[in-house]
Amino acid sequence: MNLTIFKSVTRAWIDAPDQQIDEPWETLVAMFGEHQAIQNKEDGLMFNLVKFKSIGDSTAELGRTKEYINKEWTGEYIYKPNTVRRCKANVIGIDGIVLDVDNSLSIEEIIDELQDLEFFLYTTFNHTYDRHKFRVIIPFSRMLLKEDIAGREADIISVFPGVDQSSFSVSQSFYFHSGLNDPIVYHNRGEILDPYIFKYTAPPVPIPVTFAPASMDDEVAERYRKAVVESLLSCNNVRYRGDKQGGILTLVSICRSVGLEFEEFDSIAQRIGGADSTMQQADKRLSAWQDWRGDRISRNKRDQFIADYGGRAIALNKMPKKSISIKGNYYQEQIAQEIAILENEIMRRKQNG
Repeated sequence: MNLTIFKSVTRAWIDAPDQQIDEPWETLVAMFGEHQAIQNKEDGLMFNLVKFKSIGDSTAELGRTKEYINKEWTGEYIYKPNTVRRCKANVIGIDGIVLDVDNSLSIEEIIDELQDLEFFLYTTFNHTYDRHKFRVIIPFSRMLLKEDIAGREADIISVFPGVDQSSFSVSQSFYFHSGLNDPIVYHNRGEILDPYIFKYTAPPVPIPVTFAPASMDDEVAERYRKAVVESLLSCNNVRYRGDKQGGILTLVSICRSVGLEFEEFDSIAQRIGGADSTMQQADKRLSAWQDWRGDRISRNKRDQFIADYGGRAIALNKMPKKSISIKGNYYQEQIAQEIAILENEIMRRKQNG
């Protein structure tokens, strides 16, 4: 059974072979039961039940950190050789699911509900006797391959109601057992779950985007991402819950829609959040990122968010005029539409002299 260990939320990559472990379930149970005596949750190690591509795989996306100049993020990344980034593109398959239960069910209720299944339960850092916060690890009898995950996700979620939906994100990672208040572990012996018993529903087939004669390449997509980041960084006094403008969850969706990771979102959120806003609390920013699964947002809603918080419009005129090929990523249709608007404006100005 595969287990991958990460040193922190921000070190979202594999850089050593011993981070990826393949051991029998009983061995992993012993690991999950070890209590980390830490004072801050962020000091703990993290894991998921994902098998990723190997270090040195030429198809693997590399780990990356932000590039700073004078303490300001340039919008660019420094890529780390001989690493594998924790992201969907590098997933091979998963060997189980991890349910993150945050006071929606009690420990007794979940044990009763899952009594026939094999699972391991442990309390998390903020668990208390009165407010149950815990994690349930359910192993699979065989690996659920990457290409089979999306089609079964809806049925898996329907079987496990009342849990945090971010539990089902394939590249999500989780802290090991920790916390100073009433720490609890529980191993339930039962039937090991076969992931292929869940109903398969074919995911929607992406509609190819045609934009002749141009096509979009990686350079254009990267410039588009950078333009969005620059506009976000020009916003100010963003509120955690927002109002008509949208709050931190809207910001999460915008950041994810252009492929940003937690460290980029966290830096942006802290910088543009109001001085007295909950967005200045690191744990709240982390919870928003982990708990919200939205990774798409309409162009109108995104632009309205930026405008409502005083941000500059996305400067698409910085995009190079060159041949583009659409690869079908979820945000590329928006890119094509916005390039079309830009080119129409350029044509209009030429006609008007």
